[in-house]
Amino acid sequence: MGGVLLAVLLGPHAAFLAIASILVVQALVFADGGLLSLGCNILNLGFIPSYLAYPFIYKSIACGFPGRSRIALAAVAAAVFSLVLGALAVVMETTFSGLSALPFLPFLALMLPVHLAIGVVEGW
Repeated sequence: MGGVLLAVLLGPHAAFLAIASILVVQALVFADGGLLSLGCNILNLGFIPSYLAYPFIYKSIACGFPGRSRIALAAVAAAVFSLVLGALAVVMETTFSGLSALPFLPFLALMLPVHLAIGVVEGW
């Protein structure tokens, strides 16, 4: 959800660079995520919020009639969309890697509802 908030505050390009930088530091300094998953993490946590959720969800809802409630709704919708799309990307990446013990559809059925619920709770 931080990627969407950074995109709102900094714009999509700066937000993507900030998230990518944070993920590189986490991988190299804190061994969080690791180098092998760095590309997927940057895609899921940087690209999706900055270049998909922000322009297509946030901007389409927030533009037009400005107001606090509309901006809040746009931020929550974009963050939830980003979280669910990131979960979908994780399922696809894991399935394509051949390391998944679950078939695609059961894995998807487990991931998406959980992340949708997380997104809604965190958003409000």
